[in-house]
Amino acid sequence: MTSYVLAVVLMLLLLGCASQPQPSTPAPASSALVAGAVTDASDSGQVGDAAASNGGQESNTAAPKIIDIVAGNWEFEPSTITLKKGEKVVLRIRSADVAHGFAVDELGLNLNIPAGQTVEVEFTPDKAGTFTSYCSVFCGFDASTGKDHKSMKGTIIVEE
Repeated sequence: MTSYVLAVVLMLLLLGCASQPQPSTPAPASSALVAGAVTDASDSGQVGDAAASNGGQESNTAAPKIIDIVAGNWEFEPSTITLKKGEKVVLRIRSADVAHGFAVDELGLNLNIPAGQTVEVEFTPDKAGTFTSYCSVFCGFDASTGKDHKSMKGTIIVEE
């Protein structure tokens, strides 16, 4: 009798889960700053610019420029990134080893990147200038090379 009741309860649970409505379209992405959108590190797909992604035709709503950054061994690669003021951009930052951070105070960015994972942030630079990016999560040191967390910096150039 107990196994019969358990089987009925299990069947009801499975039917209840299967009958939940699934959204037919994904939620729209916000143009606001998105902190901590973590994705699997195995996602290494490259995304081209708007013209390349729609058969060479430019669209009225420009797709954001996507920049891939790797954080590891006390450096960011690439170490210098050039952006345009007012142009939407997505930074896709992957940790190659331990947990890292990515901060640019003047642009209001401060992200945590878990070890072996990728974090994306979409934003639109609103001021021109040359800014320093740095690791905002202690990531260690290497006594043999002298490199450490404090040396993990990069440059963000925002042009008019």
